[in-house]
Amino acid sequence: MLLERYHLRASERGQELQLRRLVMDEVARFRDRARALFENGPGRAIDSLAAALTSLRERSLLNIEDATRSATMFNRLVMGQPVNEAMLVGDGPIPTREQLRQHAAEATRR
Repeated sequence: MLLERYHLRASERGQELQLRRLVMDEVARFRDRARALFENGPGRAIDSLAAALTSLRERSLLNIEDATRSATMFNRLVMGQPVNEAMLVGDGPIPTREQLRQHAAEATRR
């Protein structure tokens, strides 16, 4: 799944998490860099997922009104805990690929 692939790649990169922390610390001074980080990270994943959700909606396989809003909420559901923990605690190891897969599977279970 698209979001799971993004989730695994983004959460495995310690350097990206360090960059996110730095940008968050300096967002008031470097708004353009914060926007670029969002647009090239979570924003890109959300846009890709929204396109997939739109395709499913157009084929009557999914009943949603706003694909971007749905993609954003889904992104937060799958990404929230692992990214928040890595960003805010930061001293522990980055979750393994298997731990991230398990988290994504639990977040999307029917």
